[in-house]
Amino acid sequence: MLSSSSFPKPPTSPPTFDAPVMPLKSSRAASAPPVQKGFSAVTGVVKSGFNTS
Repeated sequence: MLSSSSFPKPPTSPPTFDAPVMPLKSSRAASAPPVQKGFSAVTGVVKSGFNTS
């Protein structure tokens, strides 16, 4: 839920994105495998932002 709202918010702030995402993935992925799918989309969005920069 929070991730969805953060996607379009910090398009030029990849460092802030990695900080909360890192622990979230470890905690969430361990309890929810489907989260990986969502993470894949996040990585794509983050990569896109990096490419645009």
